[in-house]
Amino acid sequence: MNARPVAVLASGPPLRIPAGVTSLWVQLRGSTVIEGREGRLELRRGGWLMLGPDSTPLLRAGRLGICAGVCLSSDTLEALGTGAGPMYPGVGQMPAAELRMAIQLWRRRASAPASKAQGHADLRPLLLLMADQQRGIAARAAHCPGHSPARRQQVLATLQTACLIMHGHTERAVPSRELANRLGMPVRYFSEAFLAAYGCTPLQFGTQVRLKQAARRVRRGEMGVDAAALAIGFKHAGTFLRAFRATLGVSLHDHCEQARR
Repeated sequence: MNARPVAVLASGPPLRIPAGVTSLWVQLRGSTVIEGREGRLELRRGGWLMLGPDSTPLLRAGRLGICAGVCLSSDTLEALGTGAGPMYPGVGQMPAAELRMAIQLWRRRASAPASKAQGHADLRPLLLLMADQQRGIAARAAHCPGHSPARRQQVLATLQTACLIMHGHTERAVPSRELANRLGMPVRYFSEAFLAAYGCTPLQFGTQVRLKQAARRVRRGEMGVDAAALAIGFKHAGTFLRAFRATLGVSLHDHCEQARR
């Protein structure tokens, strides 16, 4: 398996990952902006991101930012060995203990000899750790359409890319038709498969993503409520605040207070 560790540093140039390469990223410090097929994504400390081979992302580390990654070839999952589940495109946040472990495993892989056998041995623990971060995602495969586990996993991987597109375009609501067209799926099939896998429509999922993004900006002091509402496509703060409570079941103020604890 051709796998190599890479890093994006605040002091270094942007990094472009070529087509055909699956990449896995963990933010160690600061922040990094990732622009690719899915749109514009941002990682903060503890954030992880897995992108498929069609993404071709460009990564730019922010001030003091360090983003550690692994570029993987098409036989990546074979390195996990028997009994390990598949991995999917996705984004998430790692608890502090797992982040420390990921840093140690990445550094061990980065300093390992370049031989193929050694690469497999060193890479497997890191991939297993990241696969564990995706347990909630992987469980959704059972609800996807398909006559075999492999087909259901394939459908979930495609739906996960749709989720990343919505994460990458928080400035607007991305219509189901646009998502389906970009993924090469019939609109009805896409909508029904998404509802089965996630328990909500693509519009509902995207709305939650946008509202939570606005809340993070307010909580970090990056924007006031008015600006945060405009940044995710709401014309008025009042409409945004009502939508926030109706969608997430809590006020913006209470949501931010809970997140700070």
